[in-house]
Amino acid sequence: MGLLSLQIAKEIGAFVIVSGITKDADRLQSPKN
Repeated sequence: MGLLSLQIAKEIGAFVIVSGITKDADRLQSPKN
C-alpha cells in the first residue's frame, strides 16, 4: 500500500511540475505581460 501511494504521489508531483513549467512558458511567451 505504501509503495502504491508513493508511486501515485510521484506521478501527481510530476504532473504538477510539468503543468507549472507549461504555465510559466506560456506566460513568458505571451507578448502582453
